[in-house]
Amino acid sequence: MFNYVLQIDIATLVGSLGVILSTSGFLSQIIKILRTKSVEDLSYYLFGYSMLQAIVWIIYFTLSENFMGVIENIIWSSFCLIIICLKVYYTKKTIETKTIKVTRNNSQA
Repeated sequence: MFNYVLQIDIATLVGSLGVILSTSGFLSQIIKILRTKSVEDLSYYLFGYSMLQAIVWIIYFTLSENFMGVIENIIWSSFCLIIICLKVYYTKKTIETKTIKVTRNNSQA
């Protein structure tokens, strides 16, 4: 009986560590975006796919009644959503800046 309980705790610990490591990659990406204000190299597909993946896991963990898995994937999908929103925001801002520069260059000519 003790070994079974210990295995569950180790499995939960390893699973949580895996989620922390994968989620921290998204957090570091958010920090980099905010520092550099650059999103040109980011793919909507990657983060959209990752968000969809997290939503599927949320459904699975909800059906499995695994509360920790639900919370971890809510955090993961939230980070994906933040990155997508930052990409939309900074892409729009970059386009506006380029448009202003082109307009000023044309008016000076």
